[in-house]
Amino acid sequence: MVTGSDLKHCQKMGSEATMETVSTTSTIEKLLGRRNAELDLIVEIGKALTSSLDIQELLGAIMEKVAFLLKPKSWSLLMVDPETGELYFEIAVSPVAGRLKEIRLKPGEGIAGW
Repeated sequence: MVTGSDLKHCQKMGSEATMETVSTTSTIEKLLGRRNAELDLIVEIGKALTSSLDIQELLGAIMEKVAFLLKPKSWSLLMVDPETGELYFEIAVSPVAGRLKEIRLKPGEGIAGW
């Protein structure tokens, strides 16, 4: 025989299951939104790649798109000097960006084991 306590317990379980479903749906919607933003970024980068032959303009456009998605406080793009093998800061967005542009890293020095 089902008691009033049993009914309350079933209602509570149903309510918890509904809240879990809503939470899961919300998480899925956030993940899909993030994925859509990433796919939009790839499309925008593709457009940038075909919009200019100027490497500076192209790199700036691509980094701007990536920065929009990732929203970093500071970021930079390092390039390799083909003659010396040194890394140099091609693009730097930081409070110390001016100083970074002057730095060159020889192979074996500095960032990420370069």
